[in-house]
Amino acid sequence: MRIQFVVNTTGLTGGIRVVCEHANRLQDRGHAVTIVHALDLEEGSPGVVRRARIAAKRLKFALRPAVDWFDVRVPIRRVQRLESRWMQDADAVIATANETASGVAALASRCGTKFYFIQGDEVWARDPAVVRATWLLPLHRIVIATWLRELGERLGAPPVATVNNGVDLEQFHAPARSPGSPPRVLLMTHPAPGKGTADALMALESLRAAGLRFHVTCFGAHGFGERERRLGRTVARPTGESLRRLYSQHDLFVSPSWSEGWGLTPMEAMACGCAVVATNVGGIPDYAIAGQTALVVEPRRPAALASAVRELLESPSRLQQIAQAGQQHIRQFTWERATAALEAALEAHVGH
Repeated sequence: MRIQFVVNTTGLTGGIRVVCEHANRLQDRGHAVTIVHALDLEEGSPGVVRRARIAAKRLKFALRPAVDWFDVRVPIRRVQRLESRWMQDADAVIATANETASGVAALASRCGTKFYFIQGDEVWARDPAVVRATWLLPLHRIVIATWLRELGERLGAPPVATVNNGVDLEQFHAPARSPGSPPRVLLMTHPAPGKGTADALMALESLRAAGLRFHVTCFGAHGFGERERRLGRTVARPTGESLRRLYSQHDLFVSPSWSEGWGLTPMEAMACGCAVVATNVGGIPDYAIAGQTALVVEPRRPAALASAVRELLESPSRLQQIAQAGQQHIRQFTWERATAALEAALEAHVGH
């Protein structure tokens, strides 16, 4: 098949990483794959403002590679607008964010059978009514998690397939190990309130105040505040082998989000032998068995996070049990399995 993924950014995000993983593997499976980055997705902007934004984007992208944070092996095309005249002929064209859905729906049939790869309920990004309306467009919907399938069914827009994300076990791996003394806790931070960073910081600060001894490392791509620096060390934008080493050097990973489409980082941490404490959101219940392969708490409850972390910090044997069970369980979530499922969904509906 000739397949075009349409993206709204090539910046470092979990959603774009998922697209790149699938694009690489679909190409490895013999398909002709392209990622299309539409520069003009600023709805409602005056013409002169739109042209200025496009010019600024072109200058910015001329100074660096399209994706400099991931080994993407398929061509990335930048087009001025998401319109048929800028698109190639294909068998399948896939919207990958709500901003791209209406443009893909309006493309000529020569651009391919139209799909919508839904990785989250993006009501935080735009008017919720506009986001939800994209579910009802004439597109074949493919979702990544059970909760998104259920949302689509409630909206009267049932997906044609659910394709769970995977974890790259060639990249994310580590030998079994005993917890450190004191234990080492890892947290990814983010300025968006919905990522729950403030909840995790509050939980860890309360445990420190209660006299528990543990090391903390915070990592992320958006800078750090004074609270993160007071807790421990900080690591900016780790990728590739540096990210694998970071997971592998820690005993416990905390994922405090209020919402997630899926949640890639807890999977990666599990694959690298971390015991995971995570919130019961997004796709996390699809791969975390509460009390067995991870400790799972409700979101927006710093005290619950603190209690779960305390349970593992105070019992090295329990921490090791959760870590080993999680590392074994997550091995079934391979990208090879995920891409085979996506390929099957595309093949079942191309031409229909």
